[in-house]
Amino acid sequence: MAKSYLDKTGLQRFWERIKLKLGNYVNLSNKPRINNVELNGNKTLNEIGVQQTQISTDEPTDESVQVWINPEGEPIGIPTKTSDLVNDSGFATEAFVNNSISNAITSALKEAY
Repeated sequence: MAKSYLDKTGLQRFWERIKLKLGNYVNLSNKPRINNVELNGNKTLNEIGVQQTQISTDEPTDESVQVWINPEGEPIGIPTKTSDLVNDSGFATEAFVNNSISNAITSALKEAY
């Protein structure tokens, strides 16, 4: 079965028919929302309720936004060492590994004798 493609003129006509059927974005209903703010026009992060967490060196930044804040809105430092982080996921620590090895050796020796 041969595939058929729209040439540039056919594609333009097709797009014009879609635009006539759908209309302009401004006239659409059920537009997407972020934080219950309808997305239309060029909205800033603050306008849609999104907290910026990092200042970009490439793009303009809203200067009213604080960088790296906690849930209470207070500025916090960026961790620079692993020891600055909280082990809330329960990853194995050095003490846990040493204790586990010691317990395994003790258990094996008890079973052997």
